[in-house]
Amino acid sequence: MISHLLADIVAKSATYHPSWVARTREAILGALTPKQLAYAQDEAQYKSARCPRRSGKTFVVVADLLDGCLEKPGSSYIYLTLTKGQGRNNIWQTLKRYNDDYELGADFHGTDLRMTLPNGSTITISGAETLAEIDKLRGQSFDGVVIDEAKSFTDEVLNSLLWEVVRPALSDRRGWLAMIGTPGNVLSGPFYEATSVGNKLWSFHTWTLQDNTAMPHLWPDALKFKEQMGWADDHPTWLREFLGQWAVSLDLMVYSFNYTRNVYAGDLPKDVTDWVYLLGVDFGFQDDFAIVVAAYSPHHDKFYEVYDFGAPHMTVPEMANEIKYAIDRFGTFDAMVCDAGGGLGQTLMKTLNEQYRFSFEAAEKTEKYDYIELVNSDLVCGNIKIRAESKLITEMNNLQWEDAHKKREDKGTPNHRCDAFLYLYRYAYHFFAQPKKREPVFGSREYWNAWNTRAQDAAIKRRTPSDRSDYIANRDPNLNYWNPQSLKNFAN
Repeated sequence: MISHLLADIVAKSATYHPSWVARTREAILGALTPKQLAYAQDEAQYKSARCPRRSGKTFVVVADLLDGCLEKPGSSYIYLTLTKGQGRNNIWQTLKRYNDDYELGADFHGTDLRMTLPNGSTITISGAETLAEIDKLRGQSFDGVVIDEAKSFTDEVLNSLLWEVVRPALSDRRGWLAMIGTPGNVLSGPFYEATSVGNKLWSFHTWTLQDNTAMPHLWPDALKFKEQMGWADDHPTWLREFLGQWAVSLDLMVYSFNYTRNVYAGDLPKDVTDWVYLLGVDFGFQDDFAIVVAAYSPHHDKFYEVYDFGAPHMTVPEMANEIKYAIDRFGTFDAMVCDAGGGLGQTLMKTLNEQYRFSFEAAEKTEKYDYIELVNSDLVCGNIKIRAESKLITEMNNLQWEDAHKKREDKGTPNHRCDAFLYLYRYAYHFFAQPKKREPVFGSREYWNAWNTRAQDAAIKRRTPSDRSDYIANRDPNLNYWNPQSLKNFAN
């Protein structure tokens, strides 16, 4: 069977003369700009590229894939983006254009979205938005895989796609993996890490709109648009969409977190001993099961996060063990709050309470966005403190709204610890804190004044009710009843 396949590939390859292949490959790559060419010719096993829209990304991806197809007959490549339809819109017509321009003689199968060259090499377009979709790729082998618009994937799906599905699929053919796309405003995740300077795993490339010399009018038009919009050089949209740089849009951040005012080393103030501890839990399986513990005192006006934990794929006994660890470490909690939304949440809360003797109560999830504003108010005032090592910082520093309407949180930014913190925040009363009344030092003037006042109060209480009434009725109105000398005379 294998010999027949090889024979078929050899027969088809005969239509591609080696000299023609060399000239065609040279022509395809020769149309790229220097920075695009550096990416296409990069032979690293893992390579990444970060570039803005209209910078020729589609052409460099197609050129890279076709170069591999021509170089190695019978090779197999796959182009992945969120959905199959999006992939079709991105490169299907460009593949056909290259086929016509360079007379490749390829066949196109519209249903499978597969381009097959006469030498047996193929390029397939597929979607990979969900774990179920990427599972369909398991067991296949590829010479190269391109993941386009990588910032659009959730961290969970992208991590699973990269290391559980694609990496094994490259082993047989010693293939390569590329991630490419435009940057976003969430400074975390696999694509952010792969397109950051200093990453040792990924060979990183980047270029701007100015580098697209094939369409030289784009850069002057962009500069004119920037001037019309009144954008400064560091405007987030300018950085992302025209220069291909990661940049945060502060107006889309859910939480008003700031390192300077909201981070502490991790030790609670030593002069306070009456801390009240709260525990919040956000259930998840594919997403993290998250725990956050925080503390407040009736005599201190700051609210301190003191512990966090998060992990996916936790069983109920494992969840219970993590909760027991928190109890062993911090003692009895004034409140234990969990996300009991939906059937799963209700079942988990009931199981933990009945089987493990916990005392969880369901988190109040109404008015969520009002409570986010209350948390933000405390963050801005510096009343919330988070440990420097806490991963709650990462979530608060990255969690963003889906759009300017601020009705939904961006699904691509994890919020599990943030939600656990929000649940327990409703039980915090640090804003009612009053300075603790301290006893005067023995022997001081304040001590003896207090002693004298207590002695006089005791003498008054020894009087009969009628004596006290007579005194109050007949006392000199010009005398201050609370004057110590007046009380002393009355006591005697």
